[in-house]
Amino acid sequence: VDDDCRVLCQQLRQRRERFDLSQAQLGGQMGVPGQVVGEWERGEVNPTLRSFILWCRILDGTVRIV
Repeated sequence: VDDDCRVLCQQLRQRRERFDLSQAQLGGQMGVPGQVVGEWERGEVNPTLRSFILWCRILDGTVRIV
């Protein structure tokens, strides 16, 4: 997993937590198991582009690399 993706996934994890959603709840909205969301957030696996876009839309966010 590359560093840019890791940073983006960490930002999305923080946003998920601000929305008070569990990984399972977010995964349910995305059609994936919560375990997969956890793997993305920990940087173990890169989400597909489709999943990444959906993730951003659900969390109503734009993500910036700092």
